Amino acid sequence: MTFLLGLAVQDGALHFPVRAGRFLGLPMPRFLCPQSIAREYEAKGLFWFNVELRAPLTGQMIVHYRGWLARAG
Repeated sequence: MTFLLGLAVQDGALHFPVRAGRFLGLPMPRFLCPQSIAREYEAKGLFWFNVELRAPLTGQMIVHYRGWLARAG
């Protein structure tokens, strides 16, 4: 499976919605693609991220991670 992600800036944050998918090289119907709820932004000198991937049809969570990164030094 491969997925094409979009990139949008909204409310000062980057968002990465799933735009399309392929299974074994064949296009997948949009309703069978997972839902990406991903938000990345800068605040207080740190890079923050909150990424959630939900299953198509059921909306069940597949993976969720969040945290922050700081510049080295």
